[in-house]
Amino acid sequence: MEGNEVIAYISLSLIGSILGFFPYNIYPARIFMGDAGSTFLGFILSILSILNFQQLKNPLAISIPILFLGIPIFDMLFVICKRIKIKKSIFVADNNHFHHRLKAIGLDHYSILFYMNSLSIIALLVGIIIYLTRTYTSGMIIVALLTIFILYRCSKSREEKCNDNQ
Repeated sequence: MEGNEVIAYISLSLIGSILGFFPYNIYPARIFMGDAGSTFLGFILSILSILNFQQLKNPLAISIPILFLGIPIFDMLFVICKRIKIKKSIFVADNNHFHHRLKAIGLDHYSILFYMNSLSIIALLVGIIIYLTRTYTSGMIIVALLTIFILYRCSKSREEKCNDNQ
C-alpha cells in the first residue's frame, strides 16, 4: 500500500469498527445496523475501492471490488428492475431480495448467511484471480465451476429439508 497510508488507516479503522460491531449483529441480533449505517458503510467501501484501485496499473484491478460487492449490487439491480417491470415504486419494500428468496425455499438464517457470504468471498477470489492472471477467462471458468457447486449444495440442502418434513 505504498503511497496509500490514509486509505490503509481508514480501512483498518473501518475493519476494527465492523469487527467490534459484528458479534452483536449475529442472529438473533442485539444491535441492528439500520439503513443509514449500511448506506454509510457501502459508501465508504465504494470510495475506498475506487481510491485504492485507481492507482494500480492493471485496468482489471477494479474487478476486485466490483465482484466482491457483486451480490448486493446484483440484488439491488434485480429488485429495482423487477419493481419497474410491474410498475411498482422502487422505494416500497417487498420480498424479492435474494435473502428473502433463500428464506422462501426453506433455508434458515445461518444457511442464508453462509451462502451469501460464501458467494461474496468466491466473487472476491475470482476478482483477485482475474487481477493476478490479467485475463477474464480464468475468472469465468472459476465462476462457472463454483456456481455449479453452489447450486448442487443448495439443491441438496433443499432436498434434505423436504425429506425431513416428510
